[in-house]
Amino acid sequence: MPFSLESVALRRIAARVSAVLNTLEPVIATLVGFVVLGEALSTLQWVRVLPMRVAAVAAN
Repeated sequence: MPFSLESVALRRIAARVSAVLNTLEPVIATLVGFVVLGEALSTLQWVRVLPMRVAAVAAN
């Protein structure tokens, strides 16, 4: 279902908007995991995740 909805949305939004939303998916997933599920990232996980997020921001 999510893949189908994303495919429909991709036809209706600009490529730049799609790229920004795709780079935000991991950020949103991390926040949902923290707020809704009460999970937290360990220090090592943060060290591994932060470079990816910095690259995503720099690319946009």
